[in-house]
Formats: sequence, structure tokens, C-alpha cells
Amino acid sequence: GLRYVWTGFHDGKLPRKMSCAECGSDNVIVSAIKESEDSDGNIIRLYEMNGSNTAVQLKLFGKEIKSDIGHNEVKTFDENGTELDFIEWKFS
Repeated sequence: GLRYVWTGFHDGKLPRKMSCAECGSDNVIVSAIKESEDSDGNIIRLYEMNGSNTAVQLKLFGKEIKSDIGHNEVKTFDENGTELDFIEWKFS
């Protein structure tokens, strides 16, 4: 899961409360936000966990990604909302 570090109150430019990632569907989780290994930028991985086809809306660092996700499906996007096709294993 995501971890946070409580540092107390201090002067700074950011608001005291801020959301960097927000998923509008209760049955879809953000399973990874990580630096891309193949290009500059980040990738975001979503997982539908209740077995329901769902229209999902994700807000990430001020950008919005909309997509449909199938039951128990894993989808990966770049930070611009482009869906990426990753095949983790190849069978021969």
C-alpha cells in the first residue's frame, strides 16, 4: 500500500491536505504508480477486484484518466492516460 510520513505543520507552498491519486470506483484499486522503465514519466496500474465491468475515472496529479475496465482485469496507463499493453509472460 501507499505509505506516508507525518512531519507536522510547516510553512510551504503545498496545501495542508492534498490528494495525488483518486479513483472514482469502489471496486477498482490503484495497484501501482511507478517510474516507467522504458521512457520518461510514470505508469499507473489499475485492478478491478469485484468481478464487475466498470467505467473508471482516475485523477492523478491533476490529470484525469477515463477508461472501461473488465471484470478482474488489470490495466496499465502512462501518466497521459494512454493505455499500455504489457505481456508479463510469454508462453512458447
